[in-house]
Amino acid sequence: MMNFYIQIPKRKGHYKDYSKFITNLFSEEKVFEIMSFKEKVKLIFSNTANRSIYLDLEHNDILWILLRSFFSSCNYSVVTSFTSFLNKNINWRYFYKKKEIAKLRNILKYKLLNRLVRSKKLFVISIHKGTEFENKIQDISSLITYDIQYYDLKYLDIELKLPIELMSFPFAKKKPLILMFNHTSGEKRNLDEFSTFIKKTNKYNFLIVGNSSFLEGYSSNNICLVNRYVSNEELIFMMNYADIIYAYYNNNRPSGFMGRAIQLDKYVIVHKEGYLGKLKYNKSIAIEGLDELERHDLTSTKTNDIIQKSNLYDESQKIKDALIAKCN
Repeated sequence: MMNFYIQIPKRKGHYKDYSKFITNLFSEEKVFEIMSFKEKVKLIFSNTANRSIYLDLEHNDILWILLRSFFSSCNYSVVTSFTSFLNKNINWRYFYKKKEIAKLRNILKYKLLNRLVRSKKLFVISIHKGTEFENKIQDISSLITYDIQYYDLKYLDIELKLPIELMSFPFAKKKPLILMFNHTSGEKRNLDEFSTFIKKTNKYNFLIVGNSSFLEGYSSNNICLVNRYVSNEELIFMMNYADIIYAYYNNNRPSGFMGRAIQLDKYVIVHKEGYLGKLKYNKSIAIEGLDELERHDLTSTKTNDIIQKSNLYDESQKIKDALIAKCN
């Protein structure tokens, strides 16, 4: 019987979901979560057959992996972001500045990571399949898969929870409901364009979760705002409750929000030229501008409220096989 030890970072992110996904991949193996400094040190010197899994390679985990690699080759990392490793353009004229020092540190991390992967002291699972990063990370990845959030719901067993804001909100029943989740005010979500669209259309209901400042105080009886942190249970309830998911983003990388929408078999608004717009999914509404929605008849997109856990991009077996394969 194998023992797995998952090192959970004390940072914001989906680390708990990834840990639960990995835990539920196995039926017989024992899986433990570790967070404290003492537990991390103990893992370094533990049985060499124990399999250590790291979820925060881009930050401090690289140091823990290096130390563990002196004693064992059973080290794994599930990498959700490689951004800092790929930022190598140092302005040597200002090399002494904090920003440039950080870049130099990232270059050294990249070289170390490459050495660990090549020497098979570390098995890196990257979730950037099909993205613009895929070719750039070949030499620091052992396996490249689709984002885990494209197929994880059947492993998480999330119990849905009705948000209090929806208990009595008077949505017009015949209008499709568009859900938008916004934890930032950045440009990548095309917020200005979305705000303009909301204010001029009367065809839809809107459920906006998170930062709604882009609306500049605008309100209407077809807009429900949830301006607070929501739990996984509430978010999945709202995604399941909605008819259309807003994922009209400019960035060329995976989106957990899109992945969950695919699993729930929902219609999704995506940017035609972005990464999400190029994913094969028969319920994608791929457009180049939100004004195009006015020319679409989306009233037929109203869906039922039964969760459908799609496995369109499911690569869980590949990850499981990699984690239980013999260590070098």
